[in-house]
Amino acid sequence: MADILKQLRKAMMSSRLSRYQISLLTGLDQGALSRFANEQSALSVESTVKLAKALDLKLRLVPAEQKTRTTTKTAPKRGGA
Repeated sequence: MADILKQLRKAMMSSRLSRYQISLLTGLDQGALSRFANEQSALSVESTVKLAKALDLKLRLVPAEQKTRTTTKTAPKRGGA
C-alpha cells in the first residue's frame, strides 16, 4: 500500500488541481489532503480510491508474485516392531 500512496502523493503534487479543487472532487477535507501530501498521515482505502479517481488514475489489484517452494523428499517410513 505504501507504493500506492507514494504514487498518489506524486500525482497530487504534479496535478494542476489545487487542494481545494481536489477536496471538492473527493469530499475529503483540505486538512486531511495537506497532511497526506506532507506525509504526516495516510489515507483509508476509501479515501485512496476517491483521490485516485479525482486524479484520473485507476487502481488495480494484481496477483502477487508466487514464491517457489522447495520440497524436501524424505524416505518413506518403514513399519517396525
